[in-house]
Amino acid sequence: MCSLPLSGPPLRCGPLTKPLQGNKMKHQDLPERWKLKIIEWLRSSQHEEIRDELNSTDFYENSVAKLKFEDDSYAEFYYPIIIEAPELNEVGVFTEHCGYHIFNLAGTHVSFESLLD
Repeated sequence: MCSLPLSGPPLRCGPLTKPLQGNKMKHQDLPERWKLKIIEWLRSSQHEEIRDELNSTDFYENSVAKLKFEDDSYAEFYYPIIIEAPELNEVGVFTEHCGYHIFNLAGTHVSFESLLD
């Protein structure tokens, strides 16, 4: 279902004919403050090896993060790592296949649910 503007040029409404292509945010694209937060998370998660980047074994299987924003829009991420950083007023959502995302913490409600329930 699409909403069309009451005035102005008509908008294209309907399914995309092909997926949008683009680059995902990766570790090297992160602001330095988030590279440090990932290192903190890795250290606190008691990983045996010393590293400073996430790898495939870090992501939570059978889980979904649901983010709801103050305008009632929402996003879902499967198998994510969620790191809240109140000192930055941000929350990081890190996924293996869909990239890394940083959101403003104010006005954002985050829930983390198991897909096994």
